[in-house]
Amino acid sequence: MKVNDCDICFQLDTGAGVNIITSNFVRKEQVIPTEITLKMWNGSKSQPLGEATLDVCRLKHNSVHRIKFIVVQRDFSCFAWLGEFD
Repeated sequence: MKVNDCDICFQLDTGAGVNIITSNFVRKEQVIPTEITLKMWNGSKSQPLGEATLDVCRLKHNSVHRIKFIVVQRDFSCFAWLGEFD
């Protein structure tokens, strides 16, 4: 998929409640504050950097979708909930 002219490999997680993207793929002016706290699979909690609604191009289908992402630090993986793209 392509976001902000960057090709990104997302790990699809059909059980995830939110879409996660790392900060290196998002411009600072696209990030807005969020009150969301992420709860990880192991029970730990993490405060994201913010959220951003971004245009995502599905290269295989040549379609563009506007998706809300939670923006996290660079050491996280990008996850997308498959239901957002159907």
